[in-house]
Amino acid sequence: MALKLRLNREQREKEEERRRLVKEYGEFRISIARGVIKDHPGLSLEEALEMIKEGGF
Repeated sequence: MALKLRLNREQREKEEERRRLVKEYGEFRISIARGVIKDHPGLSLEEALEMIKEGGF
């Protein structure tokens, strides 16, 4: 039971983080960042979005 509660909490946290990122950066930038992540597997979504922001896109 504790495992299930922990997994549910972690899933909710991930969903909340995704909603926050979409609200902050927009769905278009998120889709570009996901494409970049496919080409560079070690890159996190947050790092990719930061690089996009720094690049002026």
